[in-house]
Amino acid sequence: MVITLSLSVAAPYSIISINRCPQRISEQRRKKGEIKMTDNTINNEKWSADTECVHVWLENNDTVYNGAITQILDSAEDRPQDRKKLWESLRALLNVCPNNPIQRGRRPSIDAKVIQARDSLKEDFQAGVQAGLKHTSFETLIMPRGGYAVFDADNSLEDYMWEQASTMMDNAYRNYIAEETDLSKRQWDGKLNKNGMPTIICGVKVVTEGDEEE
Repeated sequence: MVITLSLSVAAPYSIISINRCPQRISEQRRKKGEIKMTDNTINNEKWSADTECVHVWLENNDTVYNGAITQILDSAEDRPQDRKKLWESLRALLNVCPNNPIQRGRRPSIDAKVIQARDSLKEDFQAGVQAGLKHTSFETLIMPRGGYAVFDADNSLEDYMWEQASTMMDNAYRNYIAEETDLSKRQWDGKLNKNGMPTIICGVKVVTEGDEEE
């Protein structure tokens, strides 16, 4: 009698504990559509646009990470449903690489090959600025816009001057490809010459009749 009562009471609790298993409940809710699975898909058009700069980067940079980056790109071709995760892996790898082609914010309006040509100059340019800093008064005389403080020792002068140079090249390229090129401003075709340097065409001052009379 006691044994029979014990079994009859224990059985319902056993069934309840099984039915309340979180994994089973989640599976049931997923089948009913109550839980939506994370969508990690990126369509082919967007993936191609986002990774164009990475392919160009691989052609122009040789690092220990190139093999791993290529593997991720290959995997993405076969697994479009995992591309968002693979994109984050790409970003993590490229963050420790020189001339990282993936930038935050809006996609650059300049062609990826032009950006790589420009950024390939950065290391050598900054080394030249650093060499100039050896002059005893260089850092004191070359000051930020506004002239309120000198540059600190954290390579800020190299960064500042590279920003000026890269902005100049971007503007020169945009002027070169514009429907109506402004001949009074710099032009750059986005390429490097055989010496690995950009050929910047300086602007020509427009002479008016009034200027000629003076």
